[in-house]
Amino acid sequence: MKKIILCLAMVLLACALSLTVSAEYNKSETVSVSMSDGSLVDCPLYDADGNALVWYTLDGGATLMSVKTSSLFANASGAMLADATFLGDIYLDADTALQKHGDNSTNKIVVANLRDCKFTTVSHTSYKTTFGDSKVIQYAYLPNTITYLGCNIFQNCTSLKVCDLPADASYQIGDANTFVGCTSLREINLLGCTKIAGHSTFSGCKSLVKVIINPETINYPSIDNSAYKSCPLTQFGLVEGECTIPANTAYIGNASFASARFTKVVMSDSVKKLGWNAFEHNTSLVEVQLSVNLEESDIRVFMGCTSLS
Repeated sequence: MKKIILCLAMVLLACALSLTVSAEYNKSETVSVSMSDGSLVDCPLYDADGNALVWYTLDGGATLMSVKTSSLFANASGAMLADATFLGDIYLDADTALQKHGDNSTNKIVVANLRDCKFTTVSHTSYKTTFGDSKVIQYAYLPNTITYLGCNIFQNCTSLKVCDLPADASYQIGDANTFVGCTSLREINLLGCTKIAGHSTFSGCKSLVKVIINPETINYPSIDNSAYKSCPLTQFGLVEGECTIPANTAYIGNASFASARFTKVVMSDSVKKLGWNAFEHNTSLVEVQLSVNLEESDIRVFMGCTSLS
């Protein structure tokens, strides 16, 4: 009996540890990839030792390769390896920025686990986006050294399900269309984001239900036109079901939250202007707390909000 109890305890402990790990890094998840013979294989995101894997196709075909990020990007002193600066057609440059390289129209990375990288900026060169327009990438894990996300870097990544930005990072989203058209993106945690300045940030993300931000600390002076248009958001802030406008936001732009699914909107008293159609067709919306300093409201702000009481 003691042996049985001990075995059960060990099994429960193992399950608990497994759940703890997978909750943070999705270690239990697999991704379906196309092999060189045309077959589909479910490949793990991590190896048996828990080391991060990066899956990508070669430019010349469908053959998949996997490498440990720890051996790709860093040696004992933390410096980047000179002979491992290319990942598919993504380039890690000498200024610690992750950029698009060359003239390839799409990259072929399925899982980009870049946790062990030390770069600070995700950007683009000559309007070639970093991951943008990839129809293959599904998971992107960025390091806590990240400080800046540039424009268009994930635009139209229609298969992207997870973009994991560590909560202990401190970064800005400083340009336009960062995630526009990511139609499979489900949730994004922006607790490490200190400022959002770009427009149309998540426009067209028709699967996005949660944008987790801290409305008291994020610098978000203007939620620009179409920023979250067509996103079926149920959470914007820290509370499920609510849209909590950040403490320093002065303008909520045209169609910025059109077709969301909030039950409640709480505006900070910094809001002075509402753009047209800002919350239109939010049929779940029951309650709105307006800013006491609201000076101007454009037309059709709450058009089609059939549950608003």
